[in-house]
Amino acid sequence: MAERGVCSSIAAALTLAALAGCGATRLRPPPRVACAVGTQPGLPTPHLAWNGHGWSALVLDGRTLYLRGLRPDGAMAGEALALSHDADSLGRAALAAVHGTQRVAFATREDATVQVVRVAEGSDPTVASLDAALSGRLAVVARPEVGARPAAVFLETVRGTERVLIDEDGDLGAMVRCPRGVVPDAVTAAGEGFVALVAGASAGLSAVWLDADCRERSRAVLSTDAGVVTWRALAAGPSGPWVSFTDGNHASWFAALGTHGGLRVPARRLEGAIERPSILVGVDDAGALRTLTVLGIRRTEIDARLVTLHYDQEARYMDLRTLLNDPVRALDVVAPSPWGGALIGYQRNAVAGSMGYSFLLRMCP
Repeated sequence: MAERGVCSSIAAALTLAALAGCGATRLRPPPRVACAVGTQPGLPTPHLAWNGHGWSALVLDGRTLYLRGLRPDGAMAGEALALSHDADSLGRAALAAVHGTQRVAFATREDATVQVVRVAEGSDPTVASLDAALSGRLAVVARPEVGARPAAVFLETVRGTERVLIDEDGDLGAMVRCPRGVVPDAVTAAGEGFVALVAGASAGLSAVWLDADCRERSRAVLSTDAGVVTWRALAAGPSGPWVSFTDGNHASWFAALGTHGGLRVPARRLEGAIERPSILVGVDDAGALRTLTVLGIRRTEIDARLVTLHYDQEARYMDLRTLLNDPVRALDVVAPSPWGGALIGYQRNAVAGSMGYSFLLRMCP
């Protein structure tokens, strides 16, 4: 099934120790690092992940896909590491990191073959190829628990959404079919299996709990707004995942999902029209829920601003704050830290004499 090899250009790869956005059990977060709020020119990439010391990013230069290291404030650190010289696009790549191991999946340009690279500190990297060609989106999902089950790649092929496991040595298991409508880049680990969002032209949006073999265990309807759910995202929390989405009426919602099924917090509408809502779950040093923040874009007739909506431990609304005074054009990525902060990639409106649209904003917990 897998074809393994060594990619010598990434033998000095970064140390990565935490995965943003996966896991459903209460875990003690790693020791905090110093955090200073700041904004600076950044990398135009939708793929960022906390790596225990700072951040990691995927960058595409022509056909070469690189891994870049960033300091805690988002500034570049070290040399870029080449992962592939025949990558398709950043839209057909994915990144996950946990416990010193990084996993990157990407499609090659020529035949859409998916390559999976595993890089761990102190060992040679491995490369494995999937038998099926990518026809849509893909994602890498890993578990933050020590000694946990293997990571997984979810991808769209001509047969639908499929899943393949990546063991600790980087070998790939057999591909299995997932239920119809599973969104590959909206999956997170939960218990022994996964939670995925399922969307369809006539079925609206639902959360589906899957076992380790991607078979459906239970389902909960989040929205009956058929075919027009324009944004959806999952985030991990101490007691289970949180989901945020925007419907066809430009209303944004969030809900809390149980680890094994059901809604812990039924879908609630956000205050005001918020584009691309993402949830940041703040935890204390014991891993218990401390704060809940929804980050997104609030658009007016004049401009658009990044804002945060704050909720207490019971998911009750507290207030709305403007995160950044500068107007924004787009929100590219929200990469959470283990404690509730994030590194945010966004694009500014054009400014006189400057074409530097992409910026990174460091948000502290």
